[in-house]
Amino acid sequence: MSDKESPNLSITKEAPSKENAGGIRPRTVAVGILSIVLLVGMLWLADPRKLLEILSGANLGIIGLVLLLYFTNVLTKGLRWYFLLRSSDQRISFRTALSFVVVGLSVNSVTPGRIAGEPVKAYMLKEKTGLPFGSGLATVFTEKVMDLFVLATFAGVGLVLIVSLLPLTGGLILAVFIVLVILLLVTLVYLALHLSALDTLANWFVKIASKIGRKPLPKWEKAVSGTINSFSDGFRSILGSRRVAATTFSLTVIIWLNEAFRVFLIMFALAAGLVPFVGFVLVATSLASLLGSFAPGGTFNVALIAMVFNASGVSISLATTAGLLMTFTSIWILVPLGIAIVIRNAGKARRVEEKKRLPVEVAKPSEAKE
Repeated sequence: MSDKESPNLSITKEAPSKENAGGIRPRTVAVGILSIVLLVGMLWLADPRKLLEILSGANLGIIGLVLLLYFTNVLTKGLRWYFLLRSSDQRISFRTALSFVVVGLSVNSVTPGRIAGEPVKAYMLKEKTGLPFGSGLATVFTEKVMDLFVLATFAGVGLVLIVSLLPLTGGLILAVFIVLVILLLVTLVYLALHLSALDTLANWFVKIASKIGRKPLPKWEKAVSGTINSFSDGFRSILGSRRVAATTFSLTVIIWLNEAFRVFLIMFALAAGLVPFVGFVLVATSLASLLGSFAPGGTFNVALIAMVFNASGVSISLATTAGLLMTFTSIWILVPLGIAIVIRNAGKARRVEEKKRLPVEVAKPSEAKE
């Protein structure tokens, strides 16, 4: 399918089905309730009074540095996506790319799975530049593959450093998890490089989705086929530019080293100068980033960071406080910023539409006199 047909691939403007109209899906509600219950349970186990005591003794200067490093990371993610877009010959400004990244990260933070923000970025890019949706997806897919590779490496290095300190069961579970992430990486890259395999898999999902959603099968197939073609072309274009691939991978390493350093600094600030073991820092960073996405609002991030550091011998109160502070200085701060950007963009789009209608409205009185 040609790129000219790509604007017709969006199905987001269709009216919602009766099953989903008028409310939030029960599964989303269930995940939200589970997240709240988990967070409350963790706070109860850690003792809120001890949490406040630990927070009151934290080094505020270091916490300020942690916050600054997070915004630096957001800028780096914006720069990474900006370079990836250059491989698609998209010359949008860095400011625009950064605003899309912030909105995408904000959507990820409040949705289970933390992947909903990626198609949102691709859709906003399509609306802004006309780039086919699949080509935009190729850029965010590349980001995710790089993230998975670096985080799996972190987990592997961390496991080697702390394996002697873990019980046999814990070490085996972590090793199996790393192997599964590697298998996922290989599968994703294989599908992206082999169009026929990706097309077969997509058509299988299309048939299931058409039955569940009661949509006309040809319409689904046309949309998916066009998206797959533009996705494959976009992904191969990125791989074909060694300079772009090397630059964006280097930025990915910087992003996650920054995140690991933030975890290190938080533990250092809360534990009155206690230097956390690097192995546990790497494992906590990778697990929180890879598995924390299964619950919105960073609840699982808090739980996983607390679990890892508690296993290192740190008290549950201190470990939970570290998880809370890590989430507060990232997810909970970024969401309001993303909402503000969406509101600003919506207002800007509305003003543009009003200006477009203005000449027509002014011309009407003169036409009436004639």
